[in-house]
Amino acid sequence: MTVEGVDLDVPSEQTPTVAGPSGCGKSPLLHLLGGLDRPDEGEVRPGGRRIDLIGERALARLRHRAVGFGHQDFHLGTG
Repeated sequence: MTVEGVDLDVPSEQTPTVAGPSGCGKSPLLHLLGGLDRPDEGEVRPGGRRIDLIGERALARLRHRAVGFGHQDFHLGTG
């Protein structure tokens, strides 16, 4: 998974939507923002706090208080 050249600034009163074609990097971006994955390089700062440096317990608190994940149903079966 690769996310390159992303610089995203969202005012606190806004709720962004991430959309795009399959394979464009939506899931890796959201995994980084939610602290599910850590970057190989660069920084992740939702809310101004560098979450790429905090521990698992602090990440769990962040996800509980500030991050929401909505998943689509995948209907990939043939039958």
